[in-house]
Amino acid sequence: MTERYNAGKKKMLIVIILIFLMIVSINFLPKLLRTKVNTILPIEKNYTEKIKANALVLLPEIVYKNDSNSEVMRVAVEGQRVPVGAEVANILYGRDMTNQKDELSDVERRIKLLEDGLDSVLADSVTSFQISVSNNEYSNLRGLKEDINIRLSINEFSVFNEDSSNIESIAELKNRRDRLKALLDSNLTRVYSHQSGIVSYETDGYEELLDINNLEDITPDKFTSTYKPKKNSEAIFKIIDGFDWILSVLSDDLSLEVGTSYELVLTDDEENTYLLKAPLIMANETDANAIYFFKSNLLMDKIYSHRRFEIEIVKESRNALRIPIEALIEIDGEPGVLVKEYYGVIRFRPVIIIGTEENFCYVEHGDSYGYIETNEGKRRKTINIYTEVVTAPGKHTEGEILQ
Repeated sequence: MTERYNAGKKKMLIVIILIFLMIVSINFLPKLLRTKVNTILPIEKNYTEKIKANALVLLPEIVYKNDSNSEVMRVAVEGQRVPVGAEVANILYGRDMTNQKDELSDVERRIKLLEDGLDSVLADSVTSFQISVSNNEYSNLRGLKEDINIRLSINEFSVFNEDSSNIESIAELKNRRDRLKALLDSNLTRVYSHQSGIVSYETDGYEELLDINNLEDITPDKFTSTYKPKKNSEAIFKIIDGFDWILSVLSDDLSLEVGTSYELVLTDDEENTYLLKAPLIMANETDANAIYFFKSNLLMDKIYSHRRFEIEIVKESRNALRIPIEALIEIDGEPGVLVKEYYGVIRFRPVIIIGTEENFCYVEHGDSYGYIETNEGKRRKTINIYTEVVTAPGKHTEGEILQ
């Protein structure tokens, strides 16, 4: 009786285990057999198409010349804006006046220091020096003289007379300045500006080759890095009109439209970058390339000293969806992607590609309902930011039911 009871108990236990295994199999076996689908969600991002090219700056510039090849003294500083009739430079004729020029600069600097007022430490040194002289305490004079000279940063010319222990007064310095100016004036010619603008002493030979009023004469050979115009040896400075200037760009892209304003990114030979938006006013096109001319009245004080630039023209910038290029397929000549629908079926969605960047491509959003117009003129639903795009489309087919 006991053996029969134990046998029945074992059978019951086996039945329970079998039922448990069947339940487990029913729940987990489909998941084990289900095909794994790798998907990714599109990323909303701006797509920017840029044209890279070389550019030359055309300036309204007038070159001033020195036909005697005499020494030139600068009056205006590089980059200074001057009005009409401003003194820009002096031309020295005759004997070498270098020492007199240096002495005049030193005297004018000392006059300015004295007129502007000395700092408290320097004033104390001067006072101590004067007290020592009046008390005949000459042992302290050398140290005080050195201290004062150091503080005034005077190198070649001492603030002291060679045969005197007295500091030159402002009046004495002004008299010496006037004598030096009279001596220099008798040997120089002053050069004045005939127009207002920015002064530059850096000439490169392009001034007479790149005429801002004759854009048709600009040819592609002038954009090559090996093109080196001959500098005018008589040129001493130039004055650049501080308003409109032209940026000429050589490109093999022929799609830019005259009258449209474009965003430009300029990089000079010192790796400085400038951002500019300017209208395209003219284009000289051939079968192979085009020379574009942009006009601007901005950044003149930044770019006037550079002739050549590397440039990026922002041709187009628009909002798009970014997906991996590997997700793209083509069905019946129409580009698109396979997507995983929420109900477990693989479907094909067409896309309109607007550009590529490394391993990604950018596609259009649909209209407000998520539709695009295909090559055949049909309205088809496309992808959005919530679409599960299949990243390995070669492993799946349109209409496939996922288990």
